[in-house]
Amino acid sequence: MTYKIVYDSAANVIKPAIENSSSVPLHMIIDGVDYVDDATLNLDQFKVKLQQCEKSGTACASVMDWMAAFGDAETVFCITITGALSGNYASAMLAKETYEETYPNRQVYVIDSKSAGPKMALLVEKVTALIADGMDPQAIATEIEKAKRKTELLFVLSSLTNLAKNGRVSPLLAKVTGMMGIRVVGRSSTAGEFEMIAKHRGEKKAFKDILNEMAKSGYSSGKVQIAHHDHLDGAEKLKQLIMERFNTKEIQIVATTALCSYYAEDGGIMLGFEIQ
Repeated sequence: MTYKIVYDSAANVIKPAIENSSSVPLHMIIDGVDYVDDATLNLDQFKVKLQQCEKSGTACASVMDWMAAFGDAETVFCITITGALSGNYASAMLAKETYEETYPNRQVYVIDSKSAGPKMALLVEKVTALIADGMDPQAIATEIEKAKRKTELLFVLSSLTNLAKNGRVSPLLAKVTGMMGIRVVGRSSTAGEFEMIAKHRGEKKAFKDILNEMAKSGYSSGKVQIAHHDHLDGAEKLKQLIMERFNTKEIQIVATTALCSYYAEDGGIMLGFEIQ
């Protein structure tokens, strides 16, 4: 049986390091120009355009984009950005239906991550490990649904402009955050929606909240991934705090790609972690 793992670019994995996997790009529309979140995008130029733009938005991948990524695999595991934030899950489900109708002996498992960024990346790693263990496809799908409930996403944001533009938070909250230098601490809810936890002046208190939320969630020593939008110093500080409090051994730091850069904005940090 041939397997393939497919995920959209909200996972921050544009150049797959995993065999038999591929990233399906999302799109950012900046002042009418379509920026495709793939390996060809000049991320530095994109970020400049994003800061200077008057109008912006995002667009999901097409059904044909998903179909092309499925290739000729007999079994596909497809992980998408939260359906509460994007139509990409719905697009992937339509692709699944078409693919399975065209190839009746093939199967696509579409998984709404209810999240983005580091949590998605950890779920991709989990699928990879389960395939390597020789588990059958239906059992893998069941385990990934369990893993979703034991994997969390927290974030610290210094700007909510793009979330407000896309109707995810109130424009008033976004305006106050931008004017007062506030750091917003939040999470991806169980429904996959933006959920604010606290607001702070300064990053030190925000990071303290992150550690406390990890502990409340039952975190002890699972995998952690930190994604940052041009804020490596902050990511390193947060990594050190997590290591000191939880003695975590496996913490990965990555830079956000275009889609996560769009929502995290300059200085934003996203944190995914597994609860064992």
